[in-house]
Amino acid sequence: MGEFFKPWRRKMGVLTLVMAVLSATVWVRSLSIQDVFRVSLKRPYMLSSMNGSLSWFIDYDGSPLAGAWSIGPAGNFDNRFNGLGLNWNWKVCGFAEGTFLAPFPNFQKVTFFMIPYWSIVFPLTLLSAWFLLNKPGSPSAVHQPSSPNQL
Repeated sequence: MGEFFKPWRRKMGVLTLVMAVLSATVWVRSLSIQDVFRVSLKRPYMLSSMNGSLSWFIDYDGSPLAGAWSIGPAGNFDNRFNGLGLNWNWKVCGFAEGTFLAPFPNFQKVTFFMIPYWSIVFPLTLLSAWFLLNKPGSPSAVHQPSSPNQL
């Protein structure tokens, strides 16, 4: 078993496979549960996982608990922010960018980006398959001419 993990490609293949499985697990969880993480750096940010997408909110200071992680039921994104002037700037294949007016503290404009989990899981899975299944040519299989006349 130890020989299986000697090449760096297999190590990378297993690592990307683990990342794909973890991402798929979070994807499935996001279909019924919303996870929210808030952080304040120079500006307040919020990272949300719901409805099969990862959302990044900029200037969303909806909670005094910076660095807080909260869990709740996943709801429809459009229904949740529709009464707040939700404006989709673009929306393609699950990728999206838009704005809405946060009711606190003073109806400030919030920008958000959405990335669907499939765009993370599928490339990681393909990369893992390539690392694990692609067999590089062995050095002994390369033809070496035995004399200068065979060039």
